[in-house]
Amino acid sequence: MSERGKALCFLWLIVVSVSGIFPREVQADLASYLPGHSELKGWKLDDAPQSAEGIYLEYGFKSAVLASYRNEKEKNISVEMYEMTDPAGAFGVYGFKAGDEGKEVSIGNQGQVEEYFLNFWKGSFLVTVSGPDSSDETIEALTSIAKTIEAKIKVSGEKPLFLDVLPLENLDRRSIKYIRGPLGLMKNGEFGTENIFGVKEGIIASYGEHKAYVFKYRDSAESREWFLKAQSHFNKNPGDENRDQEFLALGEGKRYLHAFLVGKHLVLVTGKEKKGGEGLAKKIKERL
Repeated sequence: MSERGKALCFLWLIVVSVSGIFPREVQADLASYLPGHSELKGWKLDDAPQSAEGIYLEYGFKSAVLASYRNEKEKNISVEMYEMTDPAGAFGVYGFKAGDEGKEVSIGNQGQVEEYFLNFWKGSFLVTVSGPDSSDETIEALTSIAKTIEAKIKVSGEKPLFLDVLPLENLDRRSIKYIRGPLGLMKNGEFGTENIFGVKEGIIASYGEHKAYVFKYRDSAESREWFLKAQSHFNKNPGDENRDQEFLALGEGKRYLHAFLVGKHLVLVTGKEKKGGEGLAKKIKERL
């Protein structure tokens, strides 16, 4: 960030914790990741209230710190830093917040700039830095602040091993979403707001015009329970096919839904092209 961009800036620091209804409680450890006075000159601190969305709780929300920076041009840059209970949770929320068309940057894990915001995750943390526009000055400021925060996070963190079930051929890597409950599915899926599958952990990914869902349950009995509920929900057309651990249904927009069980996993493949969907389903089954 340029010296002129740093001058006359103000910082509002907000910290929330998961206890109760997100009470304001200063968490020194988490706030310490923000740029300090010696790193970014001219910043001033002031407390303010904050709330958090339920989606963060689903991914294992632990605490958060939010900061707003303003320069002499009255432009604001905001920082959101969320601490989750584990790296998988941070990766999951990253997929919820990051877009599909951003430019990759070497900051943390999967650093990405899209229009006027920058997202990355590292360790158990998700960081979003956003500005008022996509000017060079704004992007420079976003990058500088993000790099300062990233350097203070010493643990890299790994993606969930569960992702290995996805076939790599034709996989749109940026489309991958890791979910930990029905809210994640509702925001990223195509099945409306009803809790049809009882999802506690799962993956969503795109393969061209097809979409794959892999849900993992506690055991095979639980996966079969939700498979039968889904089968009852979707099989309503004369041409739908039913087998012991597999069914094929034609849904809205003439998109096929191919569902099958593999142990404690329930797999869904959707798309308008039936044969291609069956081929993708077979590849996933081979990896489980």
